[in-house]
Amino acid sequence: MNLQSIILLSIILLVAAIVAYRYIRRQKRNGGCGSCNCSCNCNNMCKTVILALIALASQSTAAQQPALIPYPSKVDIRNAKPCIIRNTLQISAPDDLAGEAAYLAALVPQHCKTTISHSPKADITLRIDSSLTASQEQYTLSVTHKGITISGASPHAVFNAVNTLDQWILTKATTTKHGTSIPPVEIQDTPRYRYRALMLDPARHFLPIPAIKRYIDEMARFKFNILQLHLADDQGFRIQITTHPELTQGQQHYTQDDIRDLITYAASRHISIVPEIDIPGHTYAILRNHPECLCRNVDTTSWGRRLRTDVMLCASAPQVYDLCSDILNQISALFPSPYIHMGGDESFISTNWGQCPRCQALKAQLGYTRDDQIMEYFFSHFWDMLRAKGKKPILWVEMDNIRPPATRYLFPYPQDVTLVTWRSALTPKAVQLTAASGNQLIMAPGEHCYFDYPQYKGDLPETNNWGMPILTLQDSYQWDPGYPQLNQPDEHIIGVMGTLWGEAICDINRAFYMTYPRALALAEAGWSTPDNRQWDSFRTRIYPILSHLMHRGIPFRVPFEIGK
Repeated sequence: MNLQSIILLSIILLVAAIVAYRYIRRQKRNGGCGSCNCSCNCNNMCKTVILALIALASQSTAAQQPALIPYPSKVDIRNAKPCIIRNTLQISAPDDLAGEAAYLAALVPQHCKTTISHSPKADITLRIDSSLTASQEQYTLSVTHKGITISGASPHAVFNAVNTLDQWILTKATTTKHGTSIPPVEIQDTPRYRYRALMLDPARHFLPIPAIKRYIDEMARFKFNILQLHLADDQGFRIQITTHPELTQGQQHYTQDDIRDLITYAASRHISIVPEIDIPGHTYAILRNHPECLCRNVDTTSWGRRLRTDVMLCASAPQVYDLCSDILNQISALFPSPYIHMGGDESFISTNWGQCPRCQALKAQLGYTRDDQIMEYFFSHFWDMLRAKGKKPILWVEMDNIRPPATRYLFPYPQDVTLVTWRSALTPKAVQLTAASGNQLIMAPGEHCYFDYPQYKGDLPETNNWGMPILTLQDSYQWDPGYPQLNQPDEHIIGVMGTLWGEAICDINRAFYMTYPRALALAEAGWSTPDNRQWDSFRTRIYPILSHLMHRGIPFRVPFEIGK
């Protein structure tokens, strides 16, 4: 980008930021949601002004890079005749790609003035290609004057290619008297990592099913394929367990039919939903209905009257294992995902198990010398049950220290447990430990992937901010999930996850605002190869994408600082 372009973009984004800042301040004063999707006249004006500014920025950069996010493995832009989409667009697809053809048919008219028909002699052809073997998500996209051909290793691969085509049309297509002109291109693509996730936290603030579906729609556009739902924490237990209705009594929660509906919808977007039930800590929502599962030393004089975040399930109470087994059995049957996340983080071991007479007797009986060793005994009750059901457990990785230096796992994790690195500054140690132990690893380091953190100084969240560090768009982009600087094997790293803890996420509009545009950076970290990831390229490709987010009514933070 030349100096003139940089100055222009800086001015455009600065003005957009001023508009957004004044809007956020007004929302804070008025007690609004702080997002750009409220139904008020001032907000509509805010959206219009920001949209116009971003559109101007988009036009100033469109000639430099195609706005493809995440960027494909190989893009070959041809100097040849374009593909012309006329009044009627014909799509050809086999029966096993009917869902992908319907998805395409819904997208194209957003950019082209055309009606859709289905015919063997087609303008756009979708097909499965068994010769594409690099991954189940490998695809090719060919645009020529004769038409558009999408080939994929699977329906999921074809779906991903459709989203790439959508971005190509958005960025490069022009309207002529003959129809919509789409420049020729040959794209070959496959993901770097197979696990590309975002996490929502309805345990803290409940999110209705239609809102989550809307979130899923946006995830799919940028090739995320996993949505983790944090369904239980101190603040709430949000999923129906038919044998224990008391767990959700008096709370907004999802029925099992709600979840089945959501799973079906997510599958239509090729997204798998991973449930998380956090144990043995983060369990006040369980314990307030089952105080018999508490450790004996816990003061219960004011039990149930205020939120407690410092309690745990008692490792020595048989009722705990019966209750958790019931919960996990129903979760396993309900969710088709091979993964179940069981938490395992931030447990106040020393003040619960360390002071519980029953747990201390258990510790002596097992020959343990440290209280944290009881975690191995606690989780051992569930491994075989989950394996028998074909499920793979996930845990947040914990170590012998919550900050460097750390030397070992908190307790020995079985090799078939997938771990998630999350604590800031401890990811290098997590990479080293998992490489040595053989555990698969998902990368969600707080310093790059915690999207509940503010995006800029003075930005949201305005409540429940415990002194969070700032996580800018550039911080979210400029890291390599493989951590090559460690000179460690990285084959065990299976993907990335952006987490959106819900203490300050009061609704889906706030969730969108905190997610985007940082999720665009994470999408590229999870999909694109390192040689296709450059910050200067990304920050110019992002403008048409932001403009289209605004057109779709998706709240996001204007990243004015990237024009500097």
